[in-house]
Amino acid sequence: MTRNLQSLFWVTLIVMPGLSSAFGQSQEAPVRYTTFDGYQFEGLSWTHPGIEPKAVLLVIHGISGAASDFRPVGEFLPALGYPVVGYNLRGLGSDPNQKRRGHVKTLTPWFMDMNSMLRSVRSQYPDTPVYILGESMGSLITIHWFAWEGRQQIQDIRGVILSSPVVELQGDLPWWQDWLARFILLVAPGKKLDFEDFGEKDPDAPSKVTRDSEYAAEQDIAPHKLSTYSLRFLKLIFDMSQGSFEAAQQIQRPTLVLYAENDVFVSPESVAAFVDSLPLPLTTSRLFPEAYHLLFHDPDTPKVLETIYKWLENNGIRALP
Repeated sequence: MTRNLQSLFWVTLIVMPGLSSAFGQSQEAPVRYTTFDGYQFEGLSWTHPGIEPKAVLLVIHGISGAASDFRPVGEFLPALGYPVVGYNLRGLGSDPNQKRRGHVKTLTPWFMDMNSMLRSVRSQYPDTPVYILGESMGSLITIHWFAWEGRQQIQDIRGVILSSPVVELQGDLPWWQDWLARFILLVAPGKKLDFEDFGEKDPDAPSKVTRDSEYAAEQDIAPHKLSTYSLRFLKLIFDMSQGSFEAAQQIQRPTLVLYAENDVFVSPESVAAFVDSLPLPLTTSRLFPEAYHLLFHDPDTPKVLETIYKWLENNGIRALP
């Protein structure tokens, strides 16, 4: 069993008695989809043999991430009737076009890729409801995809889960870094900078995004790790963050928002304000007071997954107790 799975075992005993014999048997397999422009992107799926799917989750990862970030989700939910499918995003560290890593010119390719992902998921699960789970930057892409897409693709999306949505960035750059960023964006928007040069220099300093030190160490050497991004790429993330309140009004689906008190990127007050801006009857939220940004790699992960499961079981409509 991987980290946290012993705790998840007890969660399973609580949320579905009698399932403990099946727990931990989810099957992980590579998957791929073809983008609108002909690229083959890879990802991962998690299923459980013999369990009839109630719904399928399409998961969208964050910056410097990959589909594998959702392994705790994939190891837990399929045994409860919810298979999980995740694909790697364009412009990140697993992009098959290496020159494109760290640089995306506009948001539209991400949105068109979302449509391709959904077509792939629907081909595997043609009569199964679909939920979308976005983490961090993946939450922002999900929010803005709803505003961009309109009715064609979203009509059979049953609900949305937003984990650590960066709806307002915390903190300000020092004046000289802000000036440098604006200058480069003006004269060379495709110029890539290594943002590790602007961060923590102490290699032994604890991670600010996860309390799971083993996972943090793994991510430091992960093949998809990417620290070099263009200012254009980062400007797109900033614009999505700034526009998230307005764009989210187009979701109009049951929505679960999960967020952390100790998130280094977004304050809990900003997320709470975002939640308050959403249609109340359709919205459920939960704050994890001790957690960091990466809720799926945290000592509170079992609680996070239990929250998701209970919400799914209630079809995303009724609030959690």
